[in-house]
Amino acid sequence: MGTSAESGHREVGRTLAELGVNVLISVGKLAEEIAQGARLAGYSEDKIVVTATREQAITKALDLLGQFGPGTWVLIKGSRGMKMEEITLNLERLGIFT
Repeated sequence: MGTSAESGHREVGRTLAELGVNVLISVGKLAEEIAQGARLAGYSEDKIVVTATREQAITKALDLLGQFGPGTWVLIKGSRGMKMEEITLNLERLGIFT
């Protein structure tokens, strides 16, 4: 992946911060790069969650959905290689999405 992947992931974090996303849950090897981009754009540290696995991300997402309640929007973004769709499938199985 190299430096272009790292800078690209930092750019994603920066963009999320500028858009005013409520919480960032970042998963995987380059998760910290996304978080760093958000930090550099002034995003609050208490809104950043970095996880190593999809399972950890699912747990945190469920926790946050419980806090924010119905009508909460969730953006799940990741590469096919990271299999981020498994997060969506798990949330669907739990009845979170209809």
